[in-house]
Amino acid sequence: MKYDVVVVGAGPAGSGCARELAKKGLSVLILERSLEIGQPNFSTAGTPPETIRDFKLPKSVVFSSWNSMALNGPNEKAEFLFNKTIGYTLKFRELKQFLVKDAIMHGADTASNANVDKAVVKNGRVVGVEFDGASGRKIVYASIVVDATGAEGKLASQLGLRKKTMKRYSPAVEYYMLGLHLERDSKRVDLYIGSEYQGGYAWIFPTGRNQAKVGLGWALEDNKLKDKNLLHNLANFIGKNEQLKGGRPIELHSHYLFANGGLRKHSMNGFLAIGDAACQVNPLAGEGIRHCLWSGRSAAKVINNVLRNKGDISDYDAEWKERIGNKWKISAMIQKYLCKLDDKAIDILIREAKKIDGEDFLEVFFHYKFSLIKKYIRRAPSLVKEVLIGRMRW
Repeated sequence: MKYDVVVVGAGPAGSGCARELAKKGLSVLILERSLEIGQPNFSTAGTPPETIRDFKLPKSVVFSSWNSMALNGPNEKAEFLFNKTIGYTLKFRELKQFLVKDAIMHGADTASNANVDKAVVKNGRVVGVEFDGASGRKIVYASIVVDATGAEGKLASQLGLRKKTMKRYSPAVEYYMLGLHLERDSKRVDLYIGSEYQGGYAWIFPTGRNQAKVGLGWALEDNKLKDKNLLHNLANFIGKNEQLKGGRPIELHSHYLFANGGLRKHSMNGFLAIGDAACQVNPLAGEGIRHCLWSGRSAAKVINNVLRNKGDISDYDAEWKERIGNKWKISAMIQKYLCKLDDKAIDILIREAKKIDGEDFLEVFFHYKFSLIKKYIRRAPSLVKEVLIGRMRW
């Protein structure tokens, strides 16, 4: 059987894309390597309210909301409080299952335990995939193949859209913990930076009353710590944090991504790479859910046009460039810069961050409006002198 589209991977990008395609009346097959749709369950899944609204996500995929954020340095802390909800922590497994179920309700087919390992190419065009499934080796054909295989990006790598050795490999580990002593009525996200988390950061994302996703991740090339065992460092972080003492983990999540600003080219004849397979994660904050859903929706729109002879598959590259532009390049530059600061400089930075208006903070953090930072730098000559010039770890 031949499908209009085969989507490889049932994460937010792949299942979101399949959901949109099925709603447009196209024949879609979702191939997922895991035995169970919704696995692996590895994402913190923090996201702003617009994600819920724009993609019509139900309450059943939401753990809890938050109305404040705090940046914690070695000695300084900048807290931003709001009289509104500024974000949600999602149930990652339930999110993926909802998207796939909605795609099925609109006519999509699915197969789990389908390990896709090869794109089928004829005359320079991708025409299908080969995979090992529950009933043995199979080939399935499609007009368009979508690689949504996550950070592995198996097909995009095979086809040369990704380098075999990617820069800025960023592993992370996380516990889902109960029995915590969270401040701000369990409505605050805490981010921690400093030499203990060199090359990355630690986090606490509330999931309900005194429960949270607690994790730590970094880019290995920016990390000079002697002990690079993430679990050791996470245990050290938990042991020192008063909010976390006595907490009990009930799940352990681990994952990796490439926080390198994304691919220059996502498409070739009959093929698209989206989501984490295309490194579509914010290099500064590590946020990926919203961007994966964006990429899935954009891909579905472009594919629908292509199959109706109203566009070209390369239109996706143009649309993604228009959406992101140079924002992630700037994000990657800021991340690399922060990784070179010592603890004194980080404390100076956070002390100055206290002067930032909360709404400006959200615009920078979620919408990459870095031009807003300029007005604060002008107000803080000590920040320029001590942080930008004299306190860098070269």
